Amino acid sequence: MSSIFGIAVSGLNAARASLTTTSHNISGVNTAGYHRQVNGQASNIANYTGAGYIGNGVQTTSISRVYDSHLEKVVQSNTAMESYYSTQEAQLDQLDGIIADPTVGITPALQSFFESLQVLTQPNMPASIPSRQAVVNQAQALVTRMQTMDARIEEIREGVNTGIRLTVDNINAQANKIAELNKQIQQLTLGDQIVPNDLLDARDQAVLELNKSVKATVVKQDGNVYNVFIGSGQSLVLGEIPMQLAATPSRDDPQRYAVSYKENNMLFEIPGSQIDGGSLGGLLNFRRDALDVAQNALNRIAIGFAESMNAQHLLGVDVNGVPVASKVSSQQEFFAIKSFAADLRVPANSNNTGTLKLQASVINYIPGSTNLTGYSQMTNNDYKFICTSPGNFSIQRQPDNALMSPTDLNGTALGTTITSAQLAAGIVLDGVKVELTNPLPAATITAATTAATGAGVPATAASAAAEAMAAVLAEAASPASATAIAAAQKAGYAAAAAKGHVMTAAQMDAISHVGAGNLDASITATRGVLPGSSSAGDSFLLQPTRGAIAQMSVNVTQPSEVAASSNIIGKPVATNTGSASIASAWQNPVNSKNMVPMQPSVGLQYVSGAWTVTTPAAGFKVILNPDAAGGYKVVTTAGEDAGISFKVDGTPNKNDSFTLRLKTTAEFGVSDSFNMLQMTNIQTQNTMEGSGGGKPNTSFVGSYSRMVSMVANKTAEAQAAGEAATASLKEATLTRESVSGVNLDEEAANLLRFQQAYQASSKCIEIANTLFDSILNAVN
Repeated sequence: MSSIFGIAVSGLNAARASLTTTSHNISGVNTAGYHRQVNGQASNIANYTGAGYIGNGVQTTSISRVYDSHLEKVVQSNTAMESYYSTQEAQLDQLDGIIADPTVGITPALQSFFESLQVLTQPNMPASIPSRQAVVNQAQALVTRMQTMDARIEEIREGVNTGIRLTVDNINAQANKIAELNKQIQQLTLGDQIVPNDLLDARDQAVLELNKSVKATVVKQDGNVYNVFIGSGQSLVLGEIPMQLAATPSRDDPQRYAVSYKENNMLFEIPGSQIDGGSLGGLLNFRRDALDVAQNALNRIAIGFAESMNAQHLLGVDVNGVPVASKVSSQQEFFAIKSFAADLRVPANSNNTGTLKLQASVINYIPGSTNLTGYSQMTNNDYKFICTSPGNFSIQRQPDNALMSPTDLNGTALGTTITSAQLAAGIVLDGVKVELTNPLPAATITAATTAATGAGVPATAASAAAEAMAAVLAEAASPASATAIAAAQKAGYAAAAAKGHVMTAAQMDAISHVGAGNLDASITATRGVLPGSSSAGDSFLLQPTRGAIAQMSVNVTQPSEVAASSNIIGKPVATNTGSASIASAWQNPVNSKNMVPMQPSVGLQYVSGAWTVTTPAAGFKVILNPDAAGGYKVVTTAGEDAGISFKVDGTPNKNDSFTLRLKTTAEFGVSDSFNMLQMTNIQTQNTMEGSGGGKPNTSFVGSYSRMVSMVANKTAEAQAAGEAATASLKEATLTRESVSGVNLDEEAANLLRFQQAYQASSKCIEIANTLFDSILNAVN
């Protein structure tokens, strides 16, 4: 009887354990991360009899999870990707909404500004004060629109910084949780069969939550312990020890937060490109590949727009007959941008151990080129200068880390390794000049100005000429070369002439290369000194466009200051026999190397059906101007624009001669709008995106449209990738649930099955008791 009773009790216990597990499954059906549990049963050792082995009941050998590690990894990976793309999409939607919004975008404001310029070019309108005021108002509205957009992008950037901090906090919380669960699981695990299933579920759920923040790799260790790694192998959890991350200001750029790894009370910054997946990866990728690029593009457009408008406006005359070039330096800009362009952002990494600093500015004209402006070559990229060994640097373009090969100031490519000496001499990188120190300290300009006044140049003209010459020589590889000095003297002569002084050759020599105040020797000496040392690992982040819009403003505040009129005039020689006259003449900004010098005038002559340049006697010619119907322009013999264009009325006879020179006050006419016409034409000229020494291939509006399209395309890509990731996660989750999830119908059926087993075992016990009672009664 005892064997029947014992077998029945074992069956009863096994059925009860299965009923308990089934009930637990049903109660855990809505618990995140819960895996269905099953009981393992095995027969007890049978009893041997002469007739054979008689069974001895069953026992519950294990309570285990239905778990597939491969499916878990697939779900974790897809969770990381879904969170990654959904975060990117949310951020890109914000950026796209700002840039593409016609009420906020700059295209309508640009259009309105140029329309106000066009009004001034109409007959009898250049003198109109209301029309001039409209130009000032529209200029201010355009700058305000740019600054509003830039400010909203900065708000997104600050939101990214906040998101990084919050996400890092969540990662640390999950790491602590996983480490604590590791400890508990290790303490409660007895062999391979007796494990704390619910704690295992909680740990897997914590890993899943971690993957929502950052892609994590799990390595299972002895004792059922997880080690967790992120990024390129950084340890986040090692058994019972949680490592910690920190959101800290980047060592390259303190204005942006980076993710750092804490170890031995020190912080090691993790490159953003090494962090993938999850919301953290999405934030870092969005900032690197979209936000930075879009903001750089917007600032680049602002720089190019302001520089091109300023250069043309400088060649005009205001409504009072005052040439803009004759005004003090602070009043020569239409849009204030000069101070920014002369001192671009290039912060040193806070971990640098060397003392070297870098100086960067937008170069006026690309060396070795013709009239290619520096701003036309600028890109949407940042650049990282990395010291590979003391005195040697490589330059990585951001964000793709491509190695760059800049040129020297002659336009010669330097390769991908740059020395401190080459930096001291000045290098050019996509329209930006980078050097070790400012080659034009105030003392240099002061000395040159003093030398000029000592040579008889009036103070205002001396200062203007010194600044103009210095700007040219500072961009020359060899300031003392004849070519550099000739270009500088043309610029200095023009600057002094605008101030009403005609410089002599001796006076120009006194500033440029003769005497104690000469510029070429000062600049050469400055470049010959290394102002610091560099150590391997030191780095600098050149951000050539960042912050331009924030510093930009409208410098022309009065309608009378708008320079609509041209500053030059054409006059016939008294001995001409034809009826021709110079109807209009105007200037365009060009490289001083190509500038036709008006010292004090340019001579033209009509010979054999064509125009020739007689003064200066060599180096220039006249061709038809393709940008002005019926017009002509002076070019170098190599075909480069020399900065002067004109139109002719009437018919010249052979050998008729004309002169082009600066206007006198008496010759100024308020109905002249030739300079304003040139400013208006800038709207459709290709002035942007000619990086690598190529010609600019689009206008401001075209460049802005490309930026809008770039953001829109990235938004669409993130949306499509996000939808695919969501679908993959759903499919992976359903697959896992089909294996590990709780099916209530199945559990209900199990309840009935185990209930029947329990009842049957109870019946066996009842029968055993009855038989035992019968035996006792028989004995009694």
